Amino acid sequence: MTLSNGSSFYVNYNSFRISDEWSGYVIVSDGDFRSNWDCIVSTCPLNMTHNSCSCTNLCTDPIGQTDCYTACIETCVPEGCFVTETNSFIMAGESFINSECTQNCTCVDNNLSCNNDYECSPDATCTVKDEVRKCYCNEGSEGDGETCIRTSFSDCYDALQAGRTTDGVYTIMPTNWPGSPFEVFCNMSFGDGGWTVFQRRTDSVTDFYRSWAEYKQGFGILNQGNDFWLGNEQLHYLTDQKDYILRVDFVDSGDLAFYEEYRTFKIGNESTKYQLSYGTYSEGTTGYSYLFYNNGGQFSTLDQDNDGCNFHDCAEGHKGGWWYKPPSIVCVECYYSYPYCYGFQTRSNCHNICTGTNLNGDYNGGNGQNIFYGNDNGGICNHKFAEMKIRPSSP
Repeated sequence: MTLSNGSSFYVNYNSFRISDEWSGYVIVSDGDFRSNWDCIVSTCPLNMTHNSCSCTNLCTDPIGQTDCYTACIETCVPEGCFVTETNSFIMAGESFINSECTQNCTCVDNNLSCNNDYECSPDATCTVKDEVRKCYCNEGSEGDGETCIRTSFSDCYDALQAGRTTDGVYTIMPTNWPGSPFEVFCNMSFGDGGWTVFQRRTDSVTDFYRSWAEYKQGFGILNQGNDFWLGNEQLHYLTDQKDYILRVDFVDSGDLAFYEEYRTFKIGNESTKYQLSYGTYSEGTTGYSYLFYNNGGQFSTLDQDNDGCNFHDCAEGHKGGWWYKPPSIVCVECYYSYPYCYGFQTRSNCHNICTGTNLNGDYNGGNGQNIFYGNDNGGICNHKFAEMKIRPSSP
């Protein structure tokens, strides 16, 4: 017999006999033998291979019996590393992670070198993929499993909690949102941060007198200096996942800044015509809850009149998209004879109003079609700046 390393050996038996066919051709005698193999044939110990014998591969049988024999036990050397948990071997340079993902072991010089500090990131899961167990970052995060960087959040406050503190555009994925992640502008510097901005008015460049479809999907440019409307569909899923505070900030024509805050702000789905609702007016500097007249109102646009008033198309009269909900007292053919800045003209010496707020009106619009918030004459019309944003009520 010749081994893979070129060595050969022989065995001679002096009395070799085979039985007949009836007996099955079995060996019945072999007598004494002579051989140049002067060592006792032994099995290679567990997780060892031969360095000078015929067995050149790793012993894959955990018992160490299969295809692993040598003439001299001292010639067996370790190769690869045995893993007790899986009752198997890994080769040099390969790694093994235990079932709890608390230990990462690597086969180095035929010995397992283990790191007991291995730990999954809070945004990762210990699981098996493609037959490899390790920490894998969850959807919406990227990294090696031990360290995962969030790339998608449920809202801007969620991004803030993940360590994002810079104002700017972030990608979010609200709970139950059926589409792909979408971008929002996050104000991380105002107050305690984490505000998701869904409306901003700063100039006349962006037209807000738009269709139902445009208000549904959103329009404008999301950044610090531009005007935009996030989108009614996005706003619904955002406010449906938890309770939010709505904050309205605006600067009037006299450069005076005001704000109002409302709790439990929510926008219904499209079947409700994106109905506006809120729980309570919590604070502000306007002296009154002007959004009160819009609470429970359905959204109207240039091509959908959902204001509930048969005398007027409020979106057309105020030239915007908004939650117009005129009370019965003003849902008449003619309410004012005097041209107040917040009332739109219906005919000669006849003006009307559908709302106490119109933040999506024409930036440079005339009476009733401009941006206003409130219903007292003076600086409440032709606002220079307006912004609407939300933040969780109970972070």
